[in-house]
Amino acid sequence: MPNRQFQRKLILCLTLTAVTLVAVANASAQATVIYSFGAYPSDGETPYTPNLVADSAGNFYGTTEEGGSNCNGVCGTVFELSPFDFGAWTEQVIHNFDGTTGTEGQTSLAVDGFGNLYGIATYGGLYGYGVVFEMTPSSGGSWTYSVLHNFKYVEGSYPVGGLIFDASGKLYGVTNEGGAYGYGTVFQLRKNSSGAWTEKVLHSFDKTDGWNPTKALVMDAVGNLYGTTYNGGAHSAGTVFELARGTGDTWQEQVIHSFFPRPSTDGSNPDGGVIIFSGTLFGTTYNGGAYGYGTVFQLVKESTGWRETIIHSFNTDGVDGATPRANLTAVGSNLYGTTSAGGTNYDGTVFQLAPAAGGGWTESLLFSFGDAGGGAAFPSGGLFYYNDGNLYGTAQGGAYGVGSVYQIAP
Repeated sequence: MPNRQFQRKLILCLTLTAVTLVAVANASAQATVIYSFGAYPSDGETPYTPNLVADSAGNFYGTTEEGGSNCNGVCGTVFELSPFDFGAWTEQVIHNFDGTTGTEGQTSLAVDGFGNLYGIATYGGLYGYGVVFEMTPSSGGSWTYSVLHNFKYVEGSYPVGGLIFDASGKLYGVTNEGGAYGYGTVFQLRKNSSGAWTEKVLHSFDKTDGWNPTKALVMDAVGNLYGTTYNGGAHSAGTVFELARGTGDTWQEQVIHSFFPRPSTDGSNPDGGVIIFSGTLFGTTYNGGAYGYGTVFQLVKESTGWRETIIHSFNTDGVDGATPRANLTAVGSNLYGTTSAGGTNYDGTVFQLAPAAGGGWTESLLFSFGDAGGGAAFPSGGLFYYNDGNLYGTAQGGAYGVGSVYQIAP
């Protein structure tokens, strides 16, 4: 075993001992930091990964916005976490962004059936507006990085959130800006018979129907796409939109909800996307609600259109969380999520929403982050449920203060 790898594993074991997090009295779950970034000089920093993903062997993958060995350590990385002995994990950087082929990983990765990874770099590339990339594993643990598309402004600029596949292997994503009106796009990438990828803009936002999408899309059983925009819409407080799939790869966009800012009790500025759970859309808003600290909302499709319900408003004092920025995760009949602030230490929370008897939902604080002792804090990403029964996420803080990956048992 190389000395550096041995040192990294030793650091991990020591880190696990030092930064195990302790749940607060009114919480019901324990969280543990399984990796702290900054363990070695060219490690990643600031893991902005909206959600981690796993391959069939149980390795986890994500991205960091900064760190790595290029651009004086500010271009970011793609990383792999692998389980090791005694519950420890080993981390390796499998790609260092370099600016010319993309920079700043602000993406959830997508994994295909062959173990290839697909993602976006928000900046850099040939035109400076970001790229879509693929990473292919090779024997011996190495990876090959390829740019599938360099964005031009009119195609959409600054891709964010991540990518999803449809059943035919096409990729879908969003850009935060650019397009026909400058307010962002929904795009598709299709692979042709020669292996090249072609980008198609499915929709350009014009501000009245939304502005600045920030997270990955979700697709329903018949192939329609759903997502959110942080700004724009009828009340300039963000939207939830649908792109309905037509014949011949045609798409029709409609706003299914425009958020209404305070003084209403509706949410505003959704910084997370939506999920489909039991045939219903669920999501979070960064602002708004009864106390102004953000909400969890539900959208139900009815014969007359979509009906929105706020199922939780985060509390006025922030004790149960404040300003969620990520997608929800469904496990069994419950929903789980994170808030980027609030909680006992005001360093963020993990929360649960459980169906209540007689209807509605009950919110519980599962865990309050704290930065004492080098712990994780301020999670901006969501939770990934793995088949070991645990939830995993990324946060700031950690033993070296530049980011962490944590595990929590719901």
